[in-house]
Amino acid sequence: MFFIGNSIGFSGLVKLTRACILVFILLADLTVFAQREADNWILGHGMAITFKSGKPEKIPTGQWPTSAEIGASVASDGHGNLLFYTDALDAYDRNHQKMPHGDGLKGHKWYAPSCQIVPKPGDPNRYYIFTTHGVENGPSSGAPFDAAHYSEVDLCLNGGLGDVIEATKNTPLFSIAAVRSAVVKHRNGIDYWIVFHQWNSDAFYCYKVTANGLDPNPVISHAGFSLGLSNWSSGDGGQMKFSPDGQKLAMVVSQSATAEVYDFNSETGFISGPIVSIPAIFSVNQGNPDRKSVV
Repeated sequence: MFFIGNSIGFSGLVKLTRACILVFILLADLTVFAQREADNWILGHGMAITFKSGKPEKIPTGQWPTSAEIGASVASDGHGNLLFYTDALDAYDRNHQKMPHGDGLKGHKWYAPSCQIVPKPGDPNRYYIFTTHGVENGPSSGAPFDAAHYSEVDLCLNGGLGDVIEATKNTPLFSIAAVRSAVVKHRNGIDYWIVFHQWNSDAFYCYKVTANGLDPNPVISHAGFSLGLSNWSSGDGGQMKFSPDGQKLAMVVSQSATAEVYDFNSETGFISGPIVSIPAIFSVNQGNPDRKSVV
């Protein structure tokens, strides 16, 4: 969720630019996956909606036994049928039962998204769960202290309900990761990129997922601000989102109160820019009357 600063005093150009950024942020999640794979959404606090009928419908409260305060990641098939989901701490099957090895994932319930689900191209039964931990000792006290991790899910396990492959559970990628991440299709329309940002650094880490699995060698790009603490920011707040065409990446930089937009090469995974930087604020303090949220 983005919290954008009050528009009073901004020029018309800044308003228009900001609006365009928000539009592609809102559309991005719906365009990463094809067909009906984005039909089911978990909103946090046990609330969820489905678009399987063609219009949004609330799923009864309590059916989703997650501890997520903000949201979770969901895997559905091409017909909109739920496969599994995770709140960054635990993985659950389509019957809302915790997977046998689905507990203890190294994510964080306070931040969205601190988990991402990416399908393995060419194998409808294999998925990757990526997690980032967030900040130490709660949502308002300090900096991230852990690596980005991944765990692999095999839907053939657990009687066809799926389970985390124990040998892959919480495999570290790099240290020290900021909580934000984003997923986009490769230019070939088959493979995927998942992008992270390093803490106290201007480095983006971009990993490719192909039919051969996760490439452990990231594409590292240095661009924009170095993410870190400021004397007013609570730390690792903000998100990253790709544009629907996969050519732009937007990111909120909380300690500088800006949103930056970068060029992204979906063939090579390289990030450059920023091409624009505008005033914006992400806050973990809900209900601040000086800010407005855009979902």
